[in-house]
Amino acid sequence: MEINLGDSISHHFKKISKKNNIKAIIIDIRGNGGGSDLTYSNFLNKVIKKPLETDIIVGRLLSQINCKYLGITKDSILKYPHLSLKLNNVPTLKSPKMFYIKMLKYKHTTPDSIQYPFEGKIYILQDRFIYSSALNLSNLAFNSEQLISIGENPNLLGGLQTVPIAICLPYSKIFMRIEPQIDLTNIKTKAEIFQNNVEYPVSYPVEFIHERATTNEDALGKDFLYFKDPMAKKVLELEKNRK
Repeated sequence: MEINLGDSISHHFKKISKKNNIKAIIIDIRGNGGGSDLTYSNFLNKVIKKPLETDIIVGRLLSQINCKYLGITKDSILKYPHLSLKLNNVPTLKSPKMFYIKMLKYKHTTPDSIQYPFEGKIYILQDRFIYSSALNLSNLAFNSEQLISIGENPNLLGGLQTVPIAICLPYSKIFMRIEPQIDLTNIKTKAEIFQNNVEYPVSYPVEFIHERATTNEDALGKDFLYFKDPMAKKVLELEKNRK
């Protein structure tokens, strides 16, 4: 997800919306390994009328490296009302040690200008290979009324993430990037920490996988999506039931 792609999608959407009555939007993130949250927010900011917001709770590593990187200590954490060293009524991990951030009505996307106001549903097509910001978008859809996720559950840790810690090991010189944050928003059990849900599970039949790999048709073309792709067909089904 490159940041400039969000602006490019907005530009193309503007031209299409002038000529067509758009009833629904499909954002296909299948196979997307992530990048920047600004990619999808730069587009959604131009479309949505209301901010997409949630009350979030995240935990961050209370390690020496992370504290040095963030410029905080245990004492300084206690000075801020939205930070804490302990959570009540929220499942947490026994280790590693973490501190917690609570932010009410955190705005994931905010309308910067209603250029093409859209009130229909925005469908997110996903498979099990999405990660990082792509998985963040899926999780946002799961907690949003206007966005709807369709497809497969990835077996990876999702939810709201932050800038990873960069470490170079002193002897091997191996360069590592470590995610220091875990999303605890709206969870009731520790298993829900994965934040990798999908609202409408749709799997690929083996026959479809074979056809998509061998077809001479454009697998991303309108006809193939409308008549053969099971996730796109689910969108048509949901839109038909909404009428």
